[in-house]
Amino acid sequence: MIDTADSTSLLTRQVVEFIADHLPGVEISSETDLIESGLLDSLLVMDLVAHFDRQLGIQLPDSDVSPRNFRTPSAIASTVQMRATANARD
Repeated sequence: MIDTADSTSLLTRQVVEFIADHLPGVEISSETDLIESGLLDSLLVMDLVAHFDRQLGIQLPDSDVSPRNFRTPSAIASTVQMRATANARD
């Protein structure tokens, strides 16, 4: 079984890579403030949500898609991990 911290770290790297692929030439880290920097727009949010659903089978409800949860790649990964853990318990 994958440790939650390891899983979140892997998800964080995937989020950073996904954003980097969609925004060529932009360097980001796990703690880059995507909202303050203006890098995160509604289209990229929807692309991320669709990516998690398509690639990982994790559906994020609208209540999870908030500025607080999508501020940094690390926050996004934590939100996805929390949802995956909650879904596994159901």
